[in-house]
Amino acid sequence: MNLKISEKHPFEEKQAGLWIKNQSISPSLIMAQSPIVAFYAGADHIFVPNEEFPKVLEYAKRKKVNYLVVSEYRLKDTPKAFPEGEINFPSELKLIYKDERIFTSKIFVYQLEN
Repeated sequence: MNLKISEKHPFEEKQAGLWIKNQSISPSLIMAQSPIVAFYAGADHIFVPNEEFPKVLEYAKRKKVNYLVVSEYRLKDTPKAFPEGEINFPSELKLIYKDERIFTSKIFVYQLEN
């Protein structure tokens, strides 16, 4: 079976992971809908739970997550956490990376202020 890389593993997730790897000075814990970003970042991964966003944020804080990755490509995997992608992210989440190129789905990396 010949699948394009973007059909199974979106390119923007690899790019976000490599960006984190180049920016981070210590081992990281990444919360994302897929482990791909963490793999390329050389970081540990935990999945975004399919819960309301306040519970997701509470869980991330408890686990001491460094980065929260939101991939438009994977919003369907966590419909409760990111209903239609519209979340007013609190100030303790700092947007540090985004890729909104026209030929790829959007991806955002937030840093948790611990």
